[in-house]
Parts: sequence; structure tokens; C-alpha cells
Amino acid sequence: MMRCDFHIHSCYSPDSKQGLADIVTKGKAMGLDVIAVCDHNSVESVTALKAIDTKGIYFIPGVEYSTDIGHVLALFCHKDAKDCGLKMEKGKYNHEEIISMAKEQGGVAILAHPFIYKKEPTAADLKKFFAIEGYNARAGYKKNSTANLLAKAAGEKNDIPLIAGSDSHRPIEIGNAYIEYDCPPPYDKGKILDAIKKGGKIYGCPTAPDIIAVSQLYKATKEKNIKRIGKNLLKIPYGFYIRLFAPKDFKRFGG
Repeated sequence: MMRCDFHIHSCYSPDSKQGLADIVTKGKAMGLDVIAVCDHNSVESVTALKAIDTKGIYFIPGVEYSTDIGHVLALFCHKDAKDCGLKMEKGKYNHEEIISMAKEQGGVAILAHPFIYKKEPTAADLKKFFAIEGYNARAGYKKNSTANLLAKAAGEKNDIPLIAGSDSHRPIEIGNAYIEYDCPPPYDKGKILDAIKKGGKIYGCPTAPDIIAVSQLYKATKEKNIKRIGKNLLKIPYGFYIRLFAPKDFKRFGG
């Protein structure tokens, strides 16, 4: 079996502090075989991984790009969008240009957490991508509680492969969502892409609000955004309270 967490952030994202070595350690502890580090609009982790001992885990080079249609995971990509001549408009890339750029590098584009936004993607939008994120651990609680259900249903209805990712920003989150494929080692790009096409079984649990708030607080502090600092400081005790008195909301599921 091949257990994959396709959506993890490292210290090269503005809202994450976890180092690549920490990701390797926690990934192994969670029994993961394949990990994709997808930092926000940055390929810095791809270069940095060369200095890390990744034995025991297959690392997919990737980026999470902000686009006009939402966040897009570009997997098996080594070059930055900027270096490929792409430009942002109002802080976002054109999603079709990101899809083309990924293909030119021999990679694939996957639409992350597609139903957390006010404007939901159409079936035509979804079909442009190699796959969509069928379960994102950070999109699994309360106001986003239906986002993962909608993504899974859309993928199945339109015959689009599904993946899963923890969207981890801290080691405690790694493996909160993963997908398991019937695929023996050794693992390589071809096997992984074939497995995604064939489909697998999703496992996981929602990430609690206080855990998410810690990473958002870190980002807000770096940006000196007083309003967001205050907002996330309030979310931390609230999230802890929810976990304490409603633990059933965060139970693991699978298959």
C-alpha cells in the first residue's frame, strides 16, 4: 500500500514554521510513504530538500499557487511560475496558465479545497485539472463542513480523480488527511500518477480551529496585522474548548 499526504506546508510558507527535517520525521511516524510539500507561491522548498535526508519517504516537489479560481497545487514542478514568465494580477495567477506551466514541466495541476470559496467552481472548471482535492483536513470543520463532501461528490459525478491532504502548517497536523493506494514500493512519479488516476481510499480527521489559528496568528504577527492577531488569539481558546467538549467532531474516519 502507498499512503500519501499531498498537501503540506513548510517554513517557506508565510504561515508555517515547520522545517523540512521535522516534516520527514513526523511523516515517517504517521506511516506516510509519499509527501508533497506545496508552499504558497514558492519553490524554495524544492531546492532546500536537496540538503535533507528524505530516506524512507518519497517527496514530490510542488507549489500551491493562488489563482483566479482558487488555490492550485502544481505537483512534480521544479521551476517557479515567475521564472516561467507568468505574472500575478491582484495577487493571483491565471489558473489556465498555471495548468499549462505544470504540464510543460511534466507535472500536474490539482485544484485544492475547491468548495471553500463563495464562488463554487463549475464542472467545466473542475475538468481542467488532473485531479481535485477530495478531502482537506483544514476544510473539515463547522463553516467549511460541507466543502469536502461537495468536492468528493463533484469528483465522483464528473469522473475526476480525488486526492487528500492535511494542508499541514505544523507537525501536529501531518497525516490528518491522506489517501491510500493499492501500489507496492518502490515509488516513482509514474506509479504515483497512475495511482491517482485509479483512485484510492481517503482517511483523516478535521483539524481543530485552535491549531489552524496558531499558524494564522504566526502569519498575522509577521505582517503586524493587529486585527487578525486579535481574531486568532480568540480562536485559540475557542478551538481548545471545542476539542475538549466535542471530541467526536474530530474522530478519524477512513475507507
